[in-house]
Amino acid sequence: MAPNGSLPSPVLLLLLLLLPPLLRAAPQTPRVSVSPVVSGLLGTDVQLPCHLAPGEVEVQVSQVTWLCDNQRRDRSSIAVFHPTHGAGFPSTGPGAERLAFVSQSQSPGSKFHDASLIIRDLRAEDEANYTCEFATFPGGNSKGTTWLRILAEPENHAEAHEVTSGPAPIAVATCVSSGGRPPARISWSPPSVGRSNESRTAGPVPDTFTVTSCLTLIPTAQMNKKKVICRVEHETLREPKQLPVLLTVKYAPEVSISSSDEDWLLGQQEASLDCAAQSHPPPLAYRWSTASGSLPPTAVSEGSKLVVSSVDWSANATFICQVTNAVGTGWASRTIRVRGERGPRGSRGRTEAEGTLGPPPRADSWDP
Repeated sequence: MAPNGSLPSPVLLLLLLLLPPLLRAAPQTPRVSVSPVVSGLLGTDVQLPCHLAPGEVEVQVSQVTWLCDNQRRDRSSIAVFHPTHGAGFPSTGPGAERLAFVSQSQSPGSKFHDASLIIRDLRAEDEANYTCEFATFPGGNSKGTTWLRILAEPENHAEAHEVTSGPAPIAVATCVSSGGRPPARISWSPPSVGRSNESRTAGPVPDTFTVTSCLTLIPTAQMNKKKVICRVEHETLREPKQLPVLLTVKYAPEVSISSSDEDWLLGQQEASLDCAAQSHPPPLAYRWSTASGSLPPTAVSEGSKLVVSSVDWSANATFICQVTNAVGTGWASRTIRVRGERGPRGSRGRTEAEGTLGPPPRADSWDP
């Protein structure tokens, strides 16, 4: 060190002159702002944002390049912008007819900090990684990458199949989501209603998918007109699509017999029995008979109704109603006991009614 009052040495002066440049921070690399993931619908246009973020040091853009990294082809340059020469699109897929810079209409020589790219008429093969790279001076190169996902909204419908009741499981409804990308997700509610079988095939447009779900269950009479819901979920839908379906199960008549009066009295006028049948399709014919075969002389069959004009001891019988539809035949019986004096050898009784199911007896009276 120089003595007090003496001038600094030449070496010290040189160090003092070089110190500011050494302490000055090196130019920072500019930051490129992009969206990590962008989704676009098949056949529509999409914009891939890319901006050069402002920094502490002003930089000059030398060139902007967009690169496409697609699994189906090698990484390639698809779009270039030069501040002096303007935009160029060296790739054929997608090419100049489907590409454009958002800011490419600005005059040559102006600052170019917005390199957002438009891709028109999206196709499935456009799904890829797209890298936006700025070449700047003196900051060097900076880049950001966006994954472009191509989506397609599916068309959805559901329908019931008319089936016949039986012991074996069968498909009772089908739900189809056609032309989606990616494939839609289908479920049925209530979940306990049956079992679903799902298949996936190619959609009507290349690189789309059609998903078909069949609801399978054991068809019973109780399942007829039961409402189930096909639920379709897809990324393009704001909320799941709910498709209601009314099941259609054909079944043979389920029959019951009711009486106009709880008790029938000897000599009573206009006693009757009503035969009710639940079935799909509707009943075609009603047949009335008794366990012994023939109807009492005073009984008249009027379709689903049996009218006894005057109650006598012949009405003390088991009446049978047999109902037929296109699926099969069902029947029920009801026992009537006439209450009244039979005579010296008779006894008092009361009406008792009951319904049973079993092999249909011989029908005595037939009414369509």
